[in-house]
Amino acid sequence: MYTPDYDEYYSLKSYADRFVSDSDDVIKVYLSRPTTLNLITLWELRNGNDMFIASLMEKYHERAMAGEEFDVGELISALNLLSVFIENGDIRAHIDIYNDFVAYLTENGINT
Repeated sequence: MYTPDYDEYYSLKSYADRFVSDSDDVIKVYLSRPTTLNLITLWELRNGNDMFIASLMEKYHERAMAGEEFDVGELISALNLLSVFIENGDIRAHIDIYNDFVAYLTENGINT
């Protein structure tokens, strides 16, 4: 079982707040993308999260393909994620997910 080293987790919200006033919406869109869901699934499986409910990920992926956006808290708790968590209203992610989030913002001209 993976034991998180919280020194390897960074705030998606704090980073996005530097560029947009609606960081929660930007994060919601990012976490509702099929490619992000694939990355999260890979991360959870690769890091041995025994509590991860991979069987539900297919339903989230289908919803993402249909253009639906997810409540971040629901996504995290429903799937028992360790790669992303909420702490005092702050959305924090492992460096692997955080770096992908930064790349997503760059690709979309948000953090330039």
